[in-house]
Amino acid sequence: MREKKKRVRTVFIVILTITITLLAGAGSGAAAMIDAENTQGVLENLLFRDLIGQCVTQIPGTENRLNNIILASASVNGLILEPGEEFSFNRIVGQRTSARGYKSAAAFSNGTTVQAIGGGICQVSSTLYSAIMDSSLRVTERYPHGLPVSYIPKGRDATVSWGSLDFRFLNNTDYPLRIDAEVDGRTLTVHVYGTLVS
Repeated sequence: MREKKKRVRTVFIVILTITITLLAGAGSGAAAMIDAENTQGVLENLLFRDLIGQCVTQIPGTENRLNNIILASASVNGLILEPGEEFSFNRIVGQRTSARGYKSAAAFSNGTTVQAIGGGICQVSSTLYSAIMDSSLRVTERYPHGLPVSYIPKGRDATVSWGSLDFRFLNNTDYPLRIDAEVDGRTLTVHVYGTLVS
């Protein structure tokens, strides 16, 4: 329900922005006629039209690790981030618990590999970080792993831990962003779409 309200608010904001732009371009004293069909067409051509960033990683490890990555990806998939809104991986994905379907898999803790509920979900945060790191989006919180990871090049990872380490970035564009995160077999693909204004 919260996501539906958020999408309605996003559409309203974009329609309002387009309306103001059209009225401003109508000239002094001219009346601007805005019909619903034109507005819908403008919206469809404007929202999420540009690929802001993408990253594809291969998923190593156990079936439990794969399960955790699928769950975390599903939490992020389809997320719309409003202009000025900050993305928080921990807030969006939530606490990793067995009650929520997360399983025990390998994770890093104090420089060693341990078994932990939700192990492996850092691959989702790292793939998303790698997708946006070459864009103009502003990363506000990010921590590298204490040990090397095999699924992404050094320096492109983002470790997370419930209650302490988070991955956050700001939508510092003028338009909404959409995050698509999908697992197909053993491949995780993240796309971030928005609107680039030239």
